[in-house]
Amino acid sequence: MFCTKCGKQLPDSAVFCPSCGTAVRKVSPGTPAAAETVEAANTTAAAKEEKRIFWPEDILHNRDGSPAEEAAKVTEEALPASEDNPAIETPVPTQETVEITPAPSPAPAAPPAGAAPGMASAPAGGPVPQQNYPGGYQQTGYAAPVKKPKKKNKALTVILVLLLLAAAAYFAYPFAMSFVHYNQAVKLYDAGSYDEALVLFEELSEKEFRDSSDYAHKILYKKASDALSAGELKTAAEYFVKLREDGYRDSAAQLDGIFSQMLGQIESGNYDALDINSVFVSASYPGSENVSDYADGMKALEEGRNYDAYLVFTGLSGFASADSFAEKCIVPRPSSSILYDSGQSGNVDLKIEAPSDEDCYAKIYKDGTLMVTMFVRQGESCTASSLPEGNYSINVGYRGDSANWYGPNDMFGDEGYYEKEMLSGNSYEAYLENGYIYTLSLHIGEGSVGTEDAGRGDI
Repeated sequence: MFCTKCGKQLPDSAVFCPSCGTAVRKVSPGTPAAAETVEAANTTAAAKEEKRIFWPEDILHNRDGSPAEEAAKVTEEALPASEDNPAIETPVPTQETVEITPAPSPAPAAPPAGAAPGMASAPAGGPVPQQNYPGGYQQTGYAAPVKKPKKKNKALTVILVLLLLAAAAYFAYPFAMSFVHYNQAVKLYDAGSYDEALVLFEELSEKEFRDSSDYAHKILYKKASDALSAGELKTAAEYFVKLREDGYRDSAAQLDGIFSQMLGQIESGNYDALDINSVFVSASYPGSENVSDYADGMKALEEGRNYDAYLVFTGLSGFASADSFAEKCIVPRPSSSILYDSGQSGNVDLKIEAPSDEDCYAKIYKDGTLMVTMFVRQGESCTASSLPEGNYSINVGYRGDSANWYGPNDMFGDEGYYEKEMLSGNSYEAYLENGYIYTLSLHIGEGSVGTEDAGRGDI
């Protein structure tokens, strides 16, 4: 007969399969066959314990080289029917019966090369679930060994600790040095060495270290106040500009006072004070951009160029005292009179009559030299007496009551109009002889001399 489990051919008297240990027939307990069955089963179990690993690819083949799966199928079909195997009919032995012999099991440490794909390895450490293969063979393996914990790398730990210490020192060092510099600066401040202390406190202020900024402000304020008391306006302004940016105490008011003092010096004719304004320009102080023009106006007014000064000050209307100085540029109109006389004498008299609606200012030249100037009110006349004999020319400026008078130099400014008188035909000159009185009536129509328009600077 054949084993119903593995297909092994068995003797008729066998009650178990010596190959796989499967019982092939029932026995009653207590009989000699039952005892034999138990002993045989123990022997088979011991054999199975020794044969833990099978190599199906190597052993599951028929004698003719065909896969053992087919042989197992044939053998299984050939098993005779019995009580224990009612479903199996005894096959007709029409083909050669193939015996499948298991290969010897290898050492449990590791499977040999070429193991069947999908077959579990059997490392030491305990059994693993079995795998079944064709023909009834089973794969028995061992559980994976427990991994031992790795030893810690002491060298890496030391390196990490050193790196942490270096980082801590890197960040702690600047703070420690700032603390040292702060103590040094405080000692210098208490000793009155303000310049040296200021350097340290300003460096610490950038780091916002403790109250370094307050100390720096105190030193700057003291230095600014001392410079102001000594009349060093530029130095004081430089310090107060820094304090004003931080809004320290009354630094803005102090700076305003220095600006006013500077303008006062310019107004009094001290134009070197313009150097102080460079500090205000750098600080974008309001009005500092007008100081240079303001000084130009003062210079023009000082030199008698009233109209030029007037133009400057009216352009700075609202700045400092510009409006009041613009009013100073306007001179009250004089009465009909001689304003300038060269002092040369002779026996020639020259009388000039003004138009009825305009004041005039006349300049009288002899051979290109200014001899006399006179202001003649509208409808009035003025006479230059005792002039020397010679060739004369006369230039005149006119303007009505609405125009300002800026003095002999600028006359009516650009608001007036000016002309050269043609005294003889088309000539600007006429010879005046001794013993005569000459009269020139301006703008009276018929009988008046000819004229040619001119600029203010041309007469």
